[in-house]
Amino acid sequence: NPVTGELFAGGNFSTAGGVTANRVAKWNGSAWSSLGTGSANGVNNIVYSLSVLPNGDVIVGGSFLSAGGVFNRRSVARYGVDGNWYNMGAGMNAAVLSVATMSDGAVVASGIFTYADVGPASRIARWDGTHWYPMGLGLNTQALVLLPVPNSQKLIVGGHFFFAGSVAASKVAVKAAKMARMTKH
Repeated sequence: NPVTGELFAGGNFSTAGGVTANRVAKWNGSAWSSLGTGSANGVNNIVYSLSVLPNGDVIVGGSFLSAGGVFNRRSVARYGVDGNWYNMGAGMNAAVLSVATMSDGAVVASGIFTYADVGPASRIARWDGTHWYPMGLGLNTQALVLLPVPNSQKLIVGGHFFFAGSVAASKVAVKAAKMARMTKH
């Protein structure tokens, strides 16, 4: 995390360096610690991806139903530099496999979900700070990795898909992350 200087790790673990840390932990350079305490520690299922916002908050994506001890934080949540967990809308209806922070601070999530927040979103969605929105027609199957192109609004998307929106795209697409149409590359 360039703001706090901490390193974050996620996965399918329950301890980090001997400290109870449910599937997500942070390293401050000398010791591991959990994200939250007691029943508010971490998430209740696998973490697949982490991304950092410009203010230092961490976006956590995975297949969990609760984060920070609060149920219904479905597959995506934000852990603030203030040490608290936050909802990101109503989350997703299935796993988030990758999260990325764009150069403008916006968040994009991809995975096996078909609903993001309260509406349809075919396996890729963009967070506007309040709600998740579909990115065009989405993907016909999951993306596994999102890679923002530095200093642009472009996003490289890789995964098992062969259509990005209505455009044939064999496992890789480049997308302008302002909810425009995906293009084949």
